[in-house]
Amino acid sequence: MGADSLYYPFRNRNLSIIIFKTNMKMKEIEVLKLLPLEDRANMKKKQIPLGVILTLVLLGLAVGLFYWLVDDILFDYRTIYPFWGFVIFFIGGIFVSLVIIWIHSLYWSEYDKLIDDANKEIGELIKKGEGSPEELHRLKKEMIERKIGKETLTQEEFLWHSSQYCWGCGKSHTEPPKRYSVQKKRTESWKEGAFRYSKTFSKTGYIDICPECYTRLTNAEKQDKKNKPWIIVMTVILGIGVAIGSKTLWGNDGFWISIMVVFLLGGWAILAGIAFLILYPFQKQGNTSTKWDFDEIPEIRKFMKQNLPHTH
Repeated sequence: MGADSLYYPFRNRNLSIIIFKTNMKMKEIEVLKLLPLEDRANMKKKQIPLGVILTLVLLGLAVGLFYWLVDDILFDYRTIYPFWGFVIFFIGGIFVSLVIIWIHSLYWSEYDKLIDDANKEIGELIKKGEGSPEELHRLKKEMIERKIGKETLTQEEFLWHSSQYCWGCGKSHTEPPKRYSVQKKRTESWKEGAFRYSKTFSKTGYIDICPECYTRLTNAEKQDKKNKPWIIVMTVILGIGVAIGSKTLWGNDGFWISIMVVFLLGGWAILAGIAFLILYPFQKQGNTSTKWDFDEIPEIRKFMKQNLPHTH
């Protein structure tokens, strides 16, 4: 009797929490259905805060580093070597994050679909031309801006929007815009037999922005070119320091593992980020902020997502 009196209240409380959360979700869905079409389309989809995902990934990274550099945890060094324990914990953090994102998207799929359907309905109204010119212009502008960063704009949508609004500051064009070039590079690597190859591909996209943003961004590019050599030098110094420190602490094994992590597993990117933070207070920084990300230019977005050919 005593055991039951302790167990059932906790079980019922958990069941009540589940029912409460389910009812809250259904209420949100019903409220969303009652909203006017434009308000429904403007609602944000349910997303897990980025901070939660980053926390899980960083937690896996931190535990992995503890296992690798400090002491064993959960596993034993006799069965899982320190470096491979680090890899397992780090990948485990990423895997858990992906599973949580998947479960969250399934849970809120009905809510998110209502928002998608509202946007599709507005798109149909624009195609049919149902409404005054001012109303259709506003609907089209808002629909395109909701897509930026989430879907690939059609070339027609991009040209229509960028010809009237500056992607640098977001303001409507009041004087003739200037054409700004956006360059992106991607390096693909692949293995054929016993040999590994790599090839760098580049793409240039163009966008019309207001003269003020054009001047601001081109000046920032010039400043960035001045800063880059110092960041490269600092990254190399940090890489040498990591290698020497690893050799001092763990001998030759630590030296070669650090070399592999830095140069083969992308650790150089982390060192470059650290180098940037170290030098940031001592370097002049240009203003590169934009209202909308230039990576969303259709041809640039397509280039960054497409499968590149493995030819040499």
